Amino acid sequence: MKKTTAFILYFSAFVTIKLSPQQTFCLNNGIQNDMKSIVQTNDGGYALGGSCETFTNLIDFHVIKTDAVGNLLWARTAGGSSYDQCHSITKSSDNGIVMCGYTNSFGAGLADIYVVKFDSAGNLSWTRTVGGTDSDVGH
Repeated sequence: MKKTTAFILYFSAFVTIKLSPQQTFCLNNGIQNDMKSIVQTNDGGYALGGSCETFTNLIDFHVIKTDAVGNLLWARTAGGSSYDQCHSITKSSDNGIVMCGYTNSFGAGLADIYVVKFDSAGNLSWTRTVGGTDSDVGH
């Protein structure tokens, strides 16, 4: 339990102290961020992954990339015209970012697993959906 509590406190302090409250991190004038996961990147910085709500009440995947001391380098969103929620983030072997969760915007079912890849500069490399006609969620 101590490790989980320490992680949550560190994560909260990191976002509150290092990222300026005047900046809007969610593209499309986002109003709410729900960050679920953090990973240290190969350059010593951090990538925070989660979802954000926009003024049009859409939820999209959202990633914030910082340098080693927490300065914002870039922030990106990915998703469609419905609810897309990210559950986890990891770094890829080519210094990019891979996010996983689910989408109601794309795919074959009620919800499908949604995987999103950004390169190290924050450019969207690709997205994939996986799933059948029932609900499928990736973690």
